[in-house]
Amino acid sequence: MGNLDFDHEGYRKLLPLKDFKHFIKHSDSKTRNHFIGMAFNNKTDVFSRNFSNKMINIFPKNEFYIHIQQFPENDSPSYMVYNTDITAFIQFRLVGRSENKYLENIIRDYGVLIEVEALHSFKKGMGAMLVSQLEKLSDKLFIPIYLYDTNLKDELYYQDLGFFDTTKKGNHGEPLLVYKPKNLETNKKEKPIKSLFKKVFNIN
Repeated sequence: MGNLDFDHEGYRKLLPLKDFKHFIKHSDSKTRNHFIGMAFNNKTDVFSRNFSNKMINIFPKNEFYIHIQQFPENDSPSYMVYNTDITAFIQFRLVGRSENKYLENIIRDYGVLIEVEALHSFKKGMGAMLVSQLEKLSDKLFIPIYLYDTNLKDELYYQDLGFFDTTKKGNHGEPLLVYKPKNLETNKKEKPIKSLFKKVFNIN
């Protein structure tokens, strides 16, 4: 709990800084160029084109800033999406494998999951807005979202936003919550997307 409080308070001080805002805005320009290049490159695999296209449409430039960062402990990059005045952000990544049996079963059905790594909001309603936008991405890509609930103020915060409690727990007793996508565009499109994602992560 102490680490969570420190983490949150650290971001409270970081986000208003002029240099940090400049960094995020500059990173957003590079990130969007990357996504546009992926989305309209016929040599790029289907999953990457689809993901890139959905990212730039669901998180448009006039409303959000996107920063990509590769953390050494992860095998896939993390995406940080900030609201327009940089008073809140959600951090997530794509996951193609898990040591958790419950999540591994979901991966077997869907091929990939979206993991919410962090959510920090310092303006009323912005956290919920970012979660709702991520759910739109989930629906469009037909990829479930999961997270370990570390919300210290509202135990039903994510349930009120459409997540359900799996009754499973994390290493420190955090509830494992899952959001299931509402829309399936076509089975024909979904199967090659699963296959291509598995190739990226070398999943058999």
